[in-house]
Amino acid sequence: MNRILIIAASSDLSKSYIEYIKNDKLDIDVMVRDSCRIDKQFLPMIDKIYEFDLNDIESLNRFSSNSKYSQIIFFQGIDIIKPFQLYIIDDISQTFNVNVLSIISLLNILISKKYLLKEASIVIISSISGITKGTPGHVLYSSSKAALIGLVKSLSLELSRRSIRINCISPGLIQTKSLFAKNNQILSNEEKLAYETKYPLGFGKIDSLNGTIKFLLGTSSKWITGQNLIVDGGNSNV
Repeated sequence: MNRILIIAASSDLSKSYIEYIKNDKLDIDVMVRDSCRIDKQFLPMIDKIYEFDLNDIESLNRFSSNSKYSQIIFFQGIDIIKPFQLYIIDDISQTFNVNVLSIISLLNILISKKYLLKEASIVIISSISGITKGTPGHVLYSSSKAALIGLVKSLSLELSRRSIRINCISPGLIQTKSLFAKNNQILSNEEKLAYETKYPLGFGKIDSLNGTIKFLLGTSSKWITGQNLIVDGGNSNV
């Protein structure tokens, strides 16, 4: 039986993915800050729940598992939207702790303690922000998500010795309750309409990444590693 570990399993995207794979032959472990945030409908599908605050990097050293994983997916991401000059140290540390350092820390544990099976696959959700273009007010988010591309490029070479793959997905704007709602708050109706015209296929839906994630985690992509796959509804072509 294959086992997947889903990081930040209470996010909108992760909930959609859990629903998407519910009929697959997978044992599902999840990591969340608060187990109460997991939808009750998913509890019968989940084998193990790990509670960790991804902003508390030191606490992640306590992560321990009796299982070995064939698939890992990192969904975490926070975006503190402010003009650059208004950022404070707490904004910087929280953004990079959650978006970058927690991933590095958990990968270090998973690899060093040999929790990954041979030919396992890892997927990290990055963003087109900071990759294909910049966005005012999102400097911390953009720079932290861009850092993940370098992580994947270099780590893929080390993991290939054990036939373990790692890839990134960089999505455009997806209509999640969190990030999409934030953008709605700061844009006028005219700005929203103008922004949407930059997406030839429209804004992403909650389930827009599911097929891509499953492809990269599965054996159909067994010759793909160290890549950043842009999934943005054509935005980067405009």
